[in-house]
Amino acid sequence: MVAYIVTRLTISPVLNLLIKTGHLRQNFRGELIPQSGGVVFLLVMLLVAPLILIFSRGSYWFLFYSGVSTMTFLGIIDDFLGDARAKGLKGHFKKLIFEHELTTGALKAIGGAFLALMLTVKEPFWYFIVDFLLIVLGINFMNLFDLRPGRAGKVFILIGLIIGISYFNYPAVTFLFLALGIISAYLPLDLKAKVMMGDAGSNVLGFILGYSGVLLFSFKVKVGVVVFLILFHLFTEKYSLTEIIKNNRVLSYLDELGR
Repeated sequence: MVAYIVTRLTISPVLNLLIKTGHLRQNFRGELIPQSGGVVFLLVMLLVAPLILIFSRGSYWFLFYSGVSTMTFLGIIDDFLGDARAKGLKGHFKKLIFEHELTTGALKAIGGAFLALMLTVKEPFWYFIVDFLLIVLGINFMNLFDLRPGRAGKVFILIGLIIGISYFNYPAVTFLFLALGIISAYLPLDLKAKVMMGDAGSNVLGFILGYSGVLLFSFKVKVGVVVFLILFHLFTEKYSLTEIIKNNRVLSYLDELGR
């Protein structure tokens, strides 16, 4: 509730700042709207941090804030300087390997990989591999949905609620509910195409889901999720997720809901 209220109070000044500084981008309708609205996620998390540290215990909070800050920073770089010519992880790494050109997308992926490495490197080998992939693929997973107003936010809320309810009694679920409060306050503006969360937001949401899985899931569940994420990424490299949603009546209805 606190995160929701703070987000509602914070988001308008942030959007005004983005507009005044000219940080605008055309959305899929060709309208110029503020981009990188997802920076409000980190801002709100920092504002409520004192309350969290007073009432919560766990060394993972420092790692959580480190991850959120890192992905926000990398997302802002991609939002500000990104080149739309390279699409998907495959496209970015093709440019890096074959054309020796570092794109902001590749930089973001490499940065996310090093973040995941920092969070998992001390684990036993197979746990390290699975947790590393869970974070890396989780980060990009949400990015794949951030192509239409509100889509990424809806997916995050759905998955976040499933995880949150399933692991309600685990202390580490606290930051998942923190993020749910923030995105619930932010989502109406995104749905109405008043703001674009950008990679500064979608990468953070993806990191939160991935890191939640690392802390909460059993090893078997982690393996299953990683397999799903690998298959999902391979699928979306070949097929358009937006077209699939558009051509499915149920998915299309859910996608348009609230716009």
